[in-house]
Amino acid sequence: MLATFVYFVLPVILLCIGLPIYLILLIASLVAVVWVADVPLTTIQTNMFGGLDNFPLLAIPFFILAGEIMGQGGIARRVIVWGLVLIGLSSIAIGLSTEYWQLLAFLAVMGIASGTYHAPASALIAEMFSSRRGMAMGTHTTAGHLSFFAAPLVAGILATAGSWRTPYLAFAIAPIA
Repeated sequence: MLATFVYFVLPVILLCIGLPIYLILLIASLVAVVWVADVPLTTIQTNMFGGLDNFPLLAIPFFILAGEIMGQGGIARRVIVWGLVLIGLSSIAIGLSTEYWQLLAFLAVMGIASGTYHAPASALIAEMFSSRRGMAMGTHTTAGHLSFFAAPLVAGILATAGSWRTPYLAFAIAPIA
């Protein structure tokens, strides 16, 4: 009964009070860990401070800073365009690779180029849709998450119809066009 209250009723009560979502998640999580899971407080403290040496977690503020700099400097659109062109060209190069080392090198280039998209895209979307920023960011995020499902499905169909190279050559069209 306590678990049902903590997981379902408490967040609704906190939401009705008007607390921000991050506080609702924080309070509900702490109450769940302390009273439902019966975890000692020393364990919580140890895990919280132990997670601070997580380097991807430390990169988040720098992504935010990079997005802000690009948004203020007006270079976000150029970074996105060049990143997408590089993704398209590396995808073509992957599809035309004849050696394993070439495949690895072009996959690395594609991975680096794909990293140029998210921070400037967020800054650009926030700038372009100032009145409906939440809707625009939500649509952008949802479409990105749908690609995790759709891209492997389409790639599998294309690879079955052709060869392993076909999805790379086909997926190069969208970023370059």
